[in-house]
Formats: sequence, C-alpha cells, structure tokens
Amino acid sequence: MSNLHILKMPCFLAKPVEAELFRDKPCINHPLQTSRSEVYRLLDIEVPQRQYLRLELTQDFGETLSIYVTRFEPRPDEKTAHPWKDRQGRSRSMEMPPYCIARMDDARDNMLQYIENFKGSFLSSFLRGSNEITGDIFDEARRFSAFNPTCTVRKALDLFAANRIIERDWRICGTETLGLNVVDDPENPWFEKIPVTPIMDLQLDQTVIQSFLKPLRDPLLQELQAKIYEARKENWFEIFLTVCILLTNAERLLQHSRNNAKRYGVQRRYNSLDLAYSYFHACKILIAHFRFVCAGFVPLSLNWRSPKASTMAHLDVDQVRFMEHIQTKIRQKEEYLLSLKANHKYESELYWCHQLFFEKWDAGNPYIVDES
Repeated sequence: MSNLHILKMPCFLAKPVEAELFRDKPCINHPLQTSRSEVYRLLDIEVPQRQYLRLELTQDFGETLSIYVTRFEPRPDEKTAHPWKDRQGRSRSMEMPPYCIARMDDARDNMLQYIENFKGSFLSSFLRGSNEITGDIFDEARRFSAFNPTCTVRKALDLFAANRIIERDWRICGTETLGLNVVDDPENPWFEKIPVTPIMDLQLDQTVIQSFLKPLRDPLLQELQAKIYEARKENWFEIFLTVCILLTNAERLLQHSRNNAKRYGVQRRYNSLDLAYSYFHACKILIAHFRFVCAGFVPLSLNWRSPKASTMAHLDVDQVRFMEHIQTKIRQKEEYLLSLKANHKYESELYWCHQLFFEKWDAGNPYIVDES
C-alpha cells in the first residue's frame, strides 16, 4: 500500500482515547486563571458573609440559567476586571464588582438542565450557519442519533454542543444586575451586554467541563476506538459521522482560540499554542485511524451503487443517497477544500474534515504556521 509510510508517524502511535477534545482550564496568564482549587472542584468559595443574590444569565440561544452569587474577597493575584485590546491596539479593561457563584450544587444542577435545553437550540442554529457540506453531515448525524440514542454519534453531538457553551460569552439578563449597566462602548467586546464577572465566567466554564464534558469524553472515545479497531462494516457509517463531528469540533476550538488571541492582543495565532498543538495532534490521530486502521477512506472512494460498496460498509438506501450527495459536493468544492490545507486555514470549516475524503493524505507540517 503506497501510504504505509504514514503509519510511522508519532501521531499514529497514539490512540483515539488520547485525543484532546476541549480545554480543561485556562492557560497560564489567561485573564480567567485563578489559583483557587475549589473553583476546579466545583466547591463554594469561602466568604465572610453569605448574602445571596439571584441572577439570570443567557448566551442568547433562547435559554436562561439561574444562579446565586455572593460577594467575596479577591486574592491579590486574582483579576477582577475584563481586559481586551481595542482596534488601536491599546490595552483596556472593565472593572467588575467582586461577586462569585455561590451554592455550587444548585448551579451544577441548573447548568446540566441548561446544557440539555441548549443542545438542540445550538445545533439548529449551527446547521443554519454552516456551509452546505458540514451542515448536511451534521443533519445526517442528528437523524442517525435519533434512531440510535446511545450511539457514539449522539455522544459526539452532545460534546460538540456543550463545547460551544464554554466558548460563548454569558450576559446578565434579569432585573438583578449587580449594579451594572449595559455596556455602551462600541469598542468593548461586551457592547450592549452586561457581562458576568471573571471569576463567575471561570466557574461557569468549570461547571460545564467537570459536570458534563469530562464524564462524556472517556466513554465517547473508548467506544469510538473500540469500533475503529473492530473494523466491522456495520459500524463504518457511525465511525464516519463521529469522526466528522470531532474534526469539526477541533475547527471550532481553534477558531475560538484565534478569536481570544485577537481579543486579548496576544502576538501569536492562538491564545495557547500548547493547547492548539494538542488539538492538531487529536485530529491527526482521528484521521490516521479512520484511514488506516478501519480502512475508512476506501468506502469514500467507491461508487455506492456498486456491489463492492456493500462489502466495505453496510448502509441503507437513505445513507447511500446521503453519501452520494456528499461525494458530489466534495468533488464540486475540491479546489477550495485543497486550498484550505495548502494555505494553513486550520480554523476554517472543513479544514480537518475534508482530509477524510481525498486519497492522498499527509499529516502536514509538524509546526503551526502563523497567519501572514
């Protein structure tokens, strides 16, 4: 086989269960970083007096989250202001009152309900805003998971949606605003919003990460890895959809890191290069395993109406029609798709996902090319 030299790559020696699918905490020197271990254990921060205020928060997907907050004493190294760089490159900040989330058990329960409500709303919005190929793949994934509620595709969709929660800004939307007014400065990233405080932002992220994303990650990747190594043709379609979702997830993770680098004026492509490299590594693991362990590329290159196709993967009539449709769209967009990799458009939609479809594949540069 002409591509066997790919198997020597270090990324191929790693297993799908090692793939990094989200950040577990802020990178060093990130504005949301804190040394408080209780934040990462979802415990209440000790405060002198517990006087609770109830806040309503939203990310503008039609859902709200109810939490309780209380005043706390910031440590000397804790940031209580939201920083950003304006269009002139000047450092700006918005000081916030020292409030943190309290009654973390309640916050966790409410967040889990918020995630459940958010998933459907977000995925519907994502489908409307995606390019045709990505949108069609995710639409097919939703149909597949509706008939197979315990499948890896459903888990991948859930992880994809929940990941977007820790990327989006929260804003206060109820009558209680901690004495804050709506931001009226167009240069401010929170223009026309009332943001939560930095520590609350971190607590919200950690609630999603610790309560939902981490418990979901291991069973998802373990199931995917088992199906890949079994290489059963009955599982090919499920593996294909799951890997597509996880590669699209990486595109969104990198896009978010790029946006954060711009917001905070970081003089590199991504807010955390270490984390970006871990996402690159995860994508190469998934692509290499799909292509070479379960021979995933072979069915993609076939005529789905031919008898040979049924020996490589078991698909029903609707799934065959879907695959023919995607193959047609890939051929129509071939020049554009190949240009994504040639021009290092890592965070663009389909940069990673399109690499499943073409016969010739290499892992690319071992380093991240900065934007010109």
